[in-house]
Amino acid sequence: MLVVAGIAWAWAASTVNTAQVTAASLGTPGSPTAVRTGGTGDTCTSINVTWTAVTGASSYRVERNVSGTWIELAASHVTTSYGDSGNWTNYEIQYRITPKAANWFAPTPAIASIACGTGDVDDLTFTFASSCISTQLNWTTPLGTVTGYNVEYRMNGGAWTAVPGGTNIATTSLNDTTVYTTFPHGNLEYRVVARNGATIGNTSNIVAPTTGYGCLLAPTDVAASGCLINDRTVTWTAAPAPVTGYDVRRQVNGGGFTTVQPNVVGTSWNDTGSIPAGGLVEYSLYSRNSTLVDNVTSSIASMRSGFYVVSVQFVNIGTPGSLNVDDEVIVTFSQPVEPTSVTGATANIELVRNGPTSGASIHATAPGGAASAIAYISTANNIFNPSMTATGNVTWNAARTVWTWKSTSAGTAHTAPLAGTWNVGSSANRARCGTNNLLGAPVPTLSGQW
Repeated sequence: MLVVAGIAWAWAASTVNTAQVTAASLGTPGSPTAVRTGGTGDTCTSINVTWTAVTGASSYRVERNVSGTWIELAASHVTTSYGDSGNWTNYEIQYRITPKAANWFAPTPAIASIACGTGDVDDLTFTFASSCISTQLNWTTPLGTVTGYNVEYRMNGGAWTAVPGGTNIATTSLNDTTVYTTFPHGNLEYRVVARNGATIGNTSNIVAPTTGYGCLLAPTDVAASGCLINDRTVTWTAAPAPVTGYDVRRQVNGGGFTTVQPNVVGTSWNDTGSIPAGGLVEYSLYSRNSTLVDNVTSSIASMRSGFYVVSVQFVNIGTPGSLNVDDEVIVTFSQPVEPTSVTGATANIELVRNGPTSGASIHATAPGGAASAIAYISTANNIFNPSMTATGNVTWNAARTVWTWKSTSAGTAHTAPLAGTWNVGSSANRARCGTNNLLGAPVPTLSGQW
């Protein structure tokens, strides 16, 4: 056994028979202390760290922590004291001593701390509310003489500014509910400074609650409806507090979203702007809290302006070139059809061979008559042969935008794909959207052949 400068060298345990020394068998250095040996007032220029020896240890690893960052000062220090030098003002400094034997390190190091003036906060944390309007900050009291704290924020890397109500506070937490209207959706950061009276300490670690401050939750279930080119209604489900209103945004034919109505209170808005029939109209919303407007968009609701027929398709089920049982006519509308304007589950289609009215008259009511309830398609002579009244059964899709007629009769030839001049229905019982009749434009796509 050799003793040098207060440390016991257990050569037999650590070098001759290393199996006798394990990490678990190395204890923790006792009585760790850190004492200022140089500097005055709030400043340390030299610090002496001491601890008691650990049986079986051949050396010690010494580390230092300033403001939350540990660095290694010595990998294999062989005495039980360490002299450190620097220039620290208003910092809490920690030293970590870990015993070592051969290649083993003790599982539990010793910690010695010293405050050079007012200690700095190094464990600032945050909890961000789902509304992104409330940030809960928490930290612990550092070493040294601390009489209060300054809490500061900055946006987008700008100047640090005191949080409202965050100057010289006595507690170790603060809930910041400030709405920073100057910088919506910026990069928000916080820091805390401990102080001793008028003496301001060093800044804490920085926390960044979000890279998009102001992220109010967006409304959900956005929908749009309307029969006319100058009357559409947008509805949605409200977003949770602290949302106080919504900015409605509109895009026409992919031309880019613009705000058409700011700060709507409630869950619906009526758009009376005139959009040409057939135009694709899309809506989305921004949530807002007073003057803070979020830029995270809601889902997008889309619709076509006006009430018109989008397409008419003849579908062959049986023998090509002739009307057979189960052949179909599928008519797609741009908006839901009002149920009371279309009655009955059966309807007729008038097929006319010759003359100025040759073509197909498509009915939407039972039993159907000479005038068309949906539309009349004027075609070239002899596309149907012979003329006849075709009977069929009618079904609607759930949204009442697709009308499907399925033939229950047969017996006429269909000599060419569907084509011709489009004429909207003129029957008093025509298909309607609310109280509004079909528009004649845009002209639907005509396709298919029985």
